[in-house]
Amino acid sequence: VYDAASRNIRMHIATHFVNLIKISETVSVRKEAGQALLAIIPAMPLDQQNEIMIELYNGLEIEDYQFSRLIPDYLGFIILHLPAEELYEMISNLEVNINLGNVKTTSASLITLSIMLEHYESYRFDQTGQERLAMIRRITGLLIRGLAHYKDAISQEAFRTLTERVFQSSTASMDHKREILCLTGKRILTLVPDSADEPS
Repeated sequence: VYDAASRNIRMHIATHFVNLIKISETVSVRKEAGQALLAIIPAMPLDQQNEIMIELYNGLEIEDYQFSRLIPDYLGFIILHLPAEELYEMISNLEVNINLGNVKTTSASLITLSIMLEHYESYRFDQTGQERLAMIRRITGLLIRGLAHYKDAISQEAFRTLTERVFQSSTASMDHKREILCLTGKRILTLVPDSADEPS
């Protein structure tokens, strides 16, 4: 059905799914819309993928976290459909959110980054080994920055999403997890005890 749809119809359908993810009061509807969006995205041209990605990205700023919390599940995956230049730009935008320190927006940005990291092996654009490693270092560096954040809620979210979405992932390969652990392990060991020693 999606392959036969015209460019405009496909965009209309994808936009409708994005709106459901952002505003539906029913969690199951938001999740179904998200899965449907992920199914249609690969059939869309790059300019439309970029438009949809921007619409989802703007949803990270929704104040009510019950609506914004599901957006990273789909945004992180869709960002990986972008060419390297646009991908790096989106990572920079997420970095700006982290630097602002708003708990809800920063947490959503950290989750988005962790999902990107989890699925990075599926990135379809050609990269040299050095370019790939540089991008992974960039993403892990931002997650570690979140882990080191002075706000406990942000630090805890960074730790939770890194462990659950990456190290406990059933999608990422063991080699990918090992690579990420080599990049982050020492910093995690340095930072986590400091948080654990704080009084509850």
